[in-house]
Amino acid sequence: MQDGYKTLGDRDKAKIVYPLRWKFVLILRAGADADAAVRRVLDRQSYTLKYRKDSRDGSYSSYALSMTVVDEKHRDLTYESLAEHPDILRVL
Repeated sequence: MQDGYKTLGDRDKAKIVYPLRWKFVLILRAGADADAAVRRVLDRQSYTLKYRKDSRDGSYSSYALSMTVVDEKHRDLTYESLAEHPDILRVL
């Protein structure tokens, strides 16, 4: 413990049992083709993509992406690949 804060070690991490359905939130510029962007990244993987809402000023749109990930490496690689797509501004 440093300065009153406890840091999490490997044994304190939440245990995630794979495979499981994982949810990402995607932020795109309004008017971008979210389905085409996700399809390009995920290729033949099965997923569900649902529109969530637009930003107040209408310049951004958010989507919920749900898919099965087989392990942490798959989940992290999917996150990174989505984040690298030019039409996807943020992945949460």
